[in-house]
Amino acid sequence: MLRSLEWGGFEARYRGGGRRPYHPAALLGLILFGIMEGKSSLRQLETMARKDVRSWWLTGGITPDHSVIGRFLNDHAERLSEEFFESLTREVLKVTRSSTQSLAGDGTVVQAAASRYRGVKQEAAEEAAKESRGRAEADPEDEKLGRQAEQAEGVAQAVRERVARRKRQRSSEPEAVFQPLKDKSMAPSYKPTLLDNPERIIVGQQVPASSETRGFGALLRQAKRINGGVKQLLLDAGFFCGESNGNGLRGRSGGSAVPGGNDSGREWEKELGQGLCQECLSL
Repeated sequence: MLRSLEWGGFEARYRGGGRRPYHPAALLGLILFGIMEGKSSLRQLETMARKDVRSWWLTGGITPDHSVIGRFLNDHAERLSEEFFESLTREVLKVTRSSTQSLAGDGTVVQAAASRYRGVKQEAAEEAAKESRGRAEADPEDEKLGRQAEQAEGVAQAVRERVARRKRQRSSEPEAVFQPLKDKSMAPSYKPTLLDNPERIIVGQQVPASSETRGFGALLRQAKRINGGVKQLLLDAGFFCGESNGNGLRGRSGGSAVPGGNDSGREWEKELGQGLCQECLSL
């Protein structure tokens, strides 16, 4: 499925000559599978590529070391964007023969330390800086290598400072708020909101500060970009705001079903957008 995507921009970065490079689809498949399995370092991904039979099947048996994986993340950081992952989701919908016409939305709480992709990116920056320093020290007369080492060290330092700042100020950051977790404890955490279809394919996601409803319209826009409009939207009581919203989903969706908060005697609001707050649906 990954190989069916457009990889021209990735392949254009490869230099001619030398050892044949790994296909970007295989490397990205390894990284995504590793994150799904809870692997949060480049060396863990390297070990998985060598020892996990599922990785062999997924990637065609490639065994890149941690430095290769790190260079891939650094070289293609700009291309691994929201637009790319939307194209990947579009391909998943095609393979599963599903759509975004009927979607359900919900939020959850995830402790801040759960960001594994960010940890892998930090390690990749450190590895790149270490390699650049080594090449510059081996040939101190080469000014180009010296500049590359300075640039790589600057990137690594920026990542270090960003991580340190998050550790000091995590409770005040938009994506990490000090709030109750599901086990009743308090910790810096995120409140991601997801949209998925009946086949459990996630077609929209966001991480608001402390409210699962804030900016919900961005999720609807994301779903529309991926596979067209939404005809049916199912949400839990957390999205109910008590008053009918005349704008709502009118002209954007066929209907919505939202239970009326804690009032068990109230019937579900069936009108277009009725019961959804303007904040949820601001497009």
